[in-house]
Amino acid sequence: MLETDTIQGKKQVNSPTLTPQPGAQKNPMLGLGLPPRDVAAANWRTLPAREAVNFTHAKPHLLNAGESLYRVYGGAAGISGGYWSLNPPANGSTEAQWRKENAVELSWNTGTSVAKFTATAPLQIWTGGVESQPAQDNEGKTLPDYWLVGEGTQFWVMSYPVPIFPTPTTIGPTPWATTASVPLNAVELVARPEELNTSDPHAVQAKLVAQLAQSLQLIAESLTTSSSNAGSLAAAQLAFTVANLMRSANALIENLGGSPSVLKTMTRAQVGLGRYVQIDHNWKEAAYLNRTLDAVVHGAAKLAGIAT
Repeated sequence: MLETDTIQGKKQVNSPTLTPQPGAQKNPMLGLGLPPRDVAAANWRTLPAREAVNFTHAKPHLLNAGESLYRVYGGAAGISGGYWSLNPPANGSTEAQWRKENAVELSWNTGTSVAKFTATAPLQIWTGGVESQPAQDNEGKTLPDYWLVGEGTQFWVMSYPVPIFPTPTTIGPTPWATTASVPLNAVELVARPEELNTSDPHAVQAKLVAQLAQSLQLIAESLTTSSSNAGSLAAAQLAFTVANLMRSANALIENLGGSPSVLKTMTRAQVGLGRYVQIDHNWKEAAYLNRTLDAVVHGAAKLAGIAT
């Protein structure tokens, strides 16, 4: 439970007192990230705005046929996401190192498996520095003043509307898989979207995130009825994503009217949602979901002071 104070008649939720997630640092020096604008290069595939915000700098990179990339995944993060690395985790590396260098929040990714794909033809992708992200406690709640610094190098490969890379394969567990952070429990929204006061921009933002969560929850429920292993796996992955989005919406709702600095941190934590919210282009709702996700990222960037 969180302790609460009353400041000038307004409820404020204090910082959680639980253990910071692996890789978290308090008040570190942070690099300047890119604004939420498309990044283009001549005769090259565009880096979309909602992905650009996850970079400190970005440049085109040609992945030649026969070259491979690797991805740590688990929980809400699926095997075919957009973010990859040049090498798999080194033997003896730790969960804390991986989360810090790649700025992976606890709720995004359980980090238990390693995937690989090898290009069968030249691919236009992007590479650059990993933008920092607000850190969480061990229950997935955002911790003001704690950050995952980033500083690593990442590769973005388009995974929507249609993945441009060959089907990845799992090559094994991560070095820390047996001690990895456990999946977080499911949560419920503390307020329905229609109950929020839309005259408050932070409430509007919370409403958008909650609506995205509810839409994905309906899809997860429909996939649960599938008799295929792929459908069951997709439903389980979506359930993690839905819970994470609900945590994110709740963080704003519970702090409405409270400390501006805390609200800024909660919205800043939503700027990187494109890192783990994966939308299947085969869903009939895919276009709507992508528009909503873009609106969430742009709204968060504006409220966090990253965009005007």
